[in-house]
Amino acid sequence: MSTRDSLLNLYGVKLIDSELTWSATNEDNARIATEAIANRIGSAETFRSKFNATPSSPIYLVMGKQDVGDINISEFCENNNDDGGCTTGKRIINFNSLSRWNDGCTAQHNIVHEFGHIYNNVNNGTPASKMADLSINPEDFVTNRKEIIKPNVDCSWVLNDAMTPQETFGDFFVAWTYDQWQEPLVDNYQNLTRSGKARQWMNNFMGTP
Repeated sequence: MSTRDSLLNLYGVKLIDSELTWSATNEDNARIATEAIANRIGSAETFRSKFNATPSSPIYLVMGKQDVGDINISEFCENNNDDGGCTTGKRIINFNSLSRWNDGCTAQHNIVHEFGHIYNNVNNGTPASKMADLSINPEDFVTNRKEIIKPNVDCSWVLNDAMTPQETFGDFFVAWTYDQWQEPLVDNYQNLTRSGKARQWMNNFMGTP
């Protein structure tokens, strides 16, 4: 089974060529990223359920910025010239580029980050709004994100540093998928640090240990 067929049949994720074409390397990156999310959630079946995706009603990963058939990319994403991805609604992610990252993992993390936006949109913005509620607390996840998520050393873990609940949740979705948070998670008195609290919040929110 080809990578594209596997993504569609197992996860309800469809790769679409626009004015740009999915390379074999980035097809593999999409597969690895999707598998990582499914493994964290529990299974391919749970992935489809959580993302409301089926082979007949898939999530589209579009390589490029132009509309394809009845896949309509938002004006914001059409005008976005940044590297990486941009999400439109509950079913469309388009990518300007994933090839410039030679490490591979950054491209995969970027795909996972955009799936975080899809998850937020499928749930009508509840994840980001719940995260916004946390801004009233001293342990503010949004403004202290770089103290929480694994640092960008070997590859990128913070994919968009805009200080918004939406982008914070997208990056937390990456950290949750790979269970990679900045140490320490507990202090000398065995109290949760900010990173530990963020990890606990995401695990509780996503229903995972």
